[in-house]
Amino acid sequence: MKDFKGIKIDNKETPKEFQGIKWVAKIINKEASFANIKYLLFEDGYWIATDGQRLHIYATNYKYEEHLYEVVINNRSRIVLKITGIPISNYPEWRDVSSGKMIKEIALSLYDFSCNYTKLVREIEDTSDKLGFIMPMKAHDKREKKA
Repeated sequence: MKDFKGIKIDNKETPKEFQGIKWVAKIINKEASFANIKYLLFEDGYWIATDGQRLHIYATNYKYEEHLYEVVINNRSRIVLKITGIPISNYPEWRDVSSGKMIKEIALSLYDFSCNYTKLVREIEDTSDKLGFIMPMKAHDKREKKA
C-alpha cells in the first residue's frame, strides 16, 4: 500500500474523530443511483455524507485534504478512506440545506447530541399506560439501600 492516497483512522488513537466519521459514514448508500453520494466529502473542516434524504455533518479540528473519499474499511477498530479523484464540485451542495451559521452550530453539537440521545432512548423503560401515553418515570437506584 505504498501508493495509497487516503486516510487511516484508528479508534484507539483518536476515538472522538473515529466515532464522528463513523457516524457520518453510517448513511452512505453504496447502491445509490447518484454515484457521488456513495462517498464521504471533506470540505471546510467538515465531514459530510448524505443518502439523498438525510444529511450527516461532523465538524473536526483535524486537517485533511478536501476530497471525496471512498470508505474502504469501516469496522470497530479502524476506518480507511481512499481519495476518489472525483472533483468535490460533483457532490450535492450541502450548504443549501441551511444558512452557513446554522450549519456550523448544528455540526459542532450534532454528533454528540445524536450519540447521547440514542443512549437515552435505549435506556428508557416502557412506561406507557393503556391509552398509549408516556407516564413520568420515577428515578430508580439499583444499588442496595443501607438501613
